[in-house]
Amino acid sequence: MSRSLIRILVLFAVVASLTRTGEGQTAAKAPTIDQSLEMYSVGSPKISPDGKRLVYEQTRTNWDANAFETDLWIADVATGERRQLTTTGHSCNPAEWSPDGKWIAFVSDRPGVLPKSPEGKRQLWIMPANGGEAQQLTKMEKGVGGFD
Repeated sequence: MSRSLIRILVLFAVVASLTRTGEGQTAAKAPTIDQSLEMYSVGSPKISPDGKRLVYEQTRTNWDANAFETDLWIADVATGERRQLTTTGHSCNPAEWSPDGKWIAFVSDRPGVLPKSPEGKRQLWIMPANGGEAQQLTKMEKGVGGFD
């Protein structure tokens, strides 16, 4: 196994271990149901084509919307530095890298910006891998369930 792959797996394990729980929880006690629902979970890591970055999903509970929401985060493999890419209050997943590593594509239920976008339907979006504004690519009547 290469050093880069080991470094990526360790980075993802560290990110996966970073969860937020309610006050007063200790390692010796099992979390309450409410504390469990307050935890962040991470998953679906995707390594960039150059092997230098990792995009992953982080899911949290949104009590106001009575929903679980998933945002995309990106991490630098060498430094472990990470930052949030999407912050719309709507779920964004799954993420895929463009072959050149400059763009990240994902499906989201965020409000569409293209004319005649169907309300509440998941559409395909892309955004620069270095961050920036996402661009809507589709306006499918029944939404997009996945892509390749």
